[in-house]
Amino acid sequence: MPISKIVVGRSRSKPSDPKDPGSEWTKIWCQLEAELGPDENPEEAKDYLERMIGEWLEAPTAEAVPTIDIEALPWMKRDKSPAKPGEWGWILGPKSTAGPPKGAEPLIMLLDKEGGKVELPPYEFTYSKDKAFIQRRPIKGSSNPNDPHEYMQRSLENIHSAVTRMGLKK
Repeated sequence: MPISKIVVGRSRSKPSDPKDPGSEWTKIWCQLEAELGPDENPEEAKDYLERMIGEWLEAPTAEAVPTIDIEALPWMKRDKSPAKPGEWGWILGPKSTAGPPKGAEPLIMLLDKEGGKVELPPYEFTYSKDKAFIQRRPIKGSSNPNDPHEYMQRSLENIHSAVTRMGLKK
């Protein structure tokens, strides 16, 4: 009986915090399905799919990439009052005397890699005053930053974009 379809799955488990073996473990499961032609060898197809999954499981994951929680940063308006999500705002940059706020490091890395201007919808981020400040500007026509479903989708897009821009994924 000829084999027309093959399914290969594999997983990897690791502690969420490698420095703390008692931390929660994260399990990543990958599964690939392939339809075989009449002349294809099932063993070769299985080996190929297993190699692909192995490469994916060994590649840096979203947990390995610094996350950018844009809304958690202390964005300020021009009058130094807190900026709300979806509003223009600024934070101290890497060349300010007080230094950038905690959590801004991934954004700074991305800005440096991209030449000082990055678009992560629904915002565009730029340096100003020779990197003393980082500005965020809402992109016209972008969605509501307060909608939780859209926020989740943007977060996933931001992670993917950051991973690609940081050269961790090609």
